[in-house]
Amino acid sequence: MPAKSAPYLAFAAAILFWASLAGFAALNPHYSHFRKSVSELGAWGEPNMWAFNVLGFIAPGLLVALFGWTLAQSAAPRRWLTASLFALAGILVALAGASPADMSNFGSLTTIGHLVGSNGSALAWFAALIALAIAAGKSWPALSVVSILGVILMLAAFSLYFWAPLPRAIIQRICFGVFFGWYVLAAVLVLLRGQAPVRRGAA
Repeated sequence: MPAKSAPYLAFAAAILFWASLAGFAALNPHYSHFRKSVSELGAWGEPNMWAFNVLGFIAPGLLVALFGWTLAQSAAPRRWLTASLFALAGILVALAGASPADMSNFGSLTTIGHLVGSNGSALAWFAALIALAIAAGKSWPALSVVSILGVILMLAAFSLYFWAPLPRAIIQRICFGVFFGWYVLAAVLVLLRGQAPVRRGAA
């Protein structure tokens, strides 16, 4: 893939996720965006579960893993940990899709795998943003600011679980909005900078 095409991975990931969420929800008459989590579209026994998991989790996860890796390598080529954390965050999103939850058995291996993927991806992404904000502080200030903004917005979104009179399903979608929104904004910064992330050997 040409390096200049890398930002479009982030755009494709966001489009795939939201289009899959909207499309497969529309195909399931029992699904409600206000009452059910995103994962329940791909849970065991749900119609089109594997189609949703592939298009809504696995593909977007791999796309953001690749984009995050190349972005971090461009912004901080010597900080291999930053790139690795971004790659891990995306891979864990894919794991969540490859291990569908069993809503009738929260102790099942697939449910545990799904929770490891979904919660682990959020933690890895959060750590990656902090690392990137520090690493890119001098070389790419705009990206550093956007990364700090991502941390603040995700903390604010997650805090809604504890005090906001909103359905948990809606709060979850806000968190996904921050997650994919950050990748889209980072991709826009790459395009505005005039060059796409180019892989460089980490020292």
